[in-house]
Amino acid sequence: MAIDLMPIPPQVFCATDASLPRWRVRAASRNRTSRAWMLQEIRICVKGRQRSRTRTCSGDRLDRLITQGSRSLARKGLLVATISDDGKVKAPRSVTLQMLFSSRHGKSTCVARKVELSTYKTIWLEFPLAGRWTAANARTDHHCLGLQFGFDFVTPDDMEIHLQSEPGRVELDDFSSLGQPLYSPADGVVASCSNGQRDYRRTFKQTIGYKPVSLRKLVGNHVLIETPDRQYVLLAHMLARSLQVGVGDVVSVGTYLGRVGNSGNTTGPHLHIEVLAARPDFSLSRSRRAGDATDSGLPFGFKNVTRIRNGSAVAMSRCVPKKLDQLESDRALTKDSL
Repeated sequence: MAIDLMPIPPQVFCATDASLPRWRVRAASRNRTSRAWMLQEIRICVKGRQRSRTRTCSGDRLDRLITQGSRSLARKGLLVATISDDGKVKAPRSVTLQMLFSSRHGKSTCVARKVELSTYKTIWLEFPLAGRWTAANARTDHHCLGLQFGFDFVTPDDMEIHLQSEPGRVELDDFSSLGQPLYSPADGVVASCSNGQRDYRRTFKQTIGYKPVSLRKLVGNHVLIETPDRQYVLLAHMLARSLQVGVGDVVSVGTYLGRVGNSGNTTGPHLHIEVLAARPDFSLSRSRRAGDATDSGLPFGFKNVTRIRNGSAVAMSRCVPKKLDQLESDRALTKDSL
């Protein structure tokens, strides 16, 4: 009997670009002993190509790492901490996680696990939306099936609504993101899609939250594109009955896919996009996934966009946006999307 330490996802990819964080991993600890334990600290040793660095988290810093459970680990309990790259080590190769526990009887124990980091060259996609959009969530947020690298996009007007401290009641139809056309950001084949899930009328509160539902319900109406390189591009929360493609259809960059909606687990109309290393099993229940993510996310950004940051616009051939950056595409709307 022991305390198990399991890294999630099992394969962690590390971006080779300069945008932070380059990697993120969840450390899930399950108590299989007959006593309760208290987590005292987490030591994070990052080994790079030329140097290593260890940082220790305790107290309030430790509490900020815990995303499921608490420092008090009861018998048969589960504690999940999310560990992210702080950018202090160049070319990171591996991360060794150590979790130190103590009991009220004066006992102490330490569990450790080394996580290899698989370096991955950033994938560059075409921007899947027309006009100007704000990155409501970016790499600094962990809200993806693959735990890292995903983005959420809303229109600038909708971002202003979300940033209000007390937005009050806002009707779904008042969001300008709703119904905007969505295009394929890559060449490939449609591996999975959903078209008939409802768009939720409620806003600013998670529509599903942590209920034990299938991943298909969480992503809502979606398109999953398998690229020629066996990467899986997920576009989620699309508008009900707006999809123009089906499983097996061949798509190319710019193919009209459907419209932005508010289906699945959302707080308002938006596009969620991420790239996964393997095809996800949408039939799995979230309640069966310790820490909520067992798929491996891949680093990606966007080609040929104008980035607006702090009022300054820059045309970029390659861009990994930060949170609240605006991206603008000059893609013209086609007749199929009107």
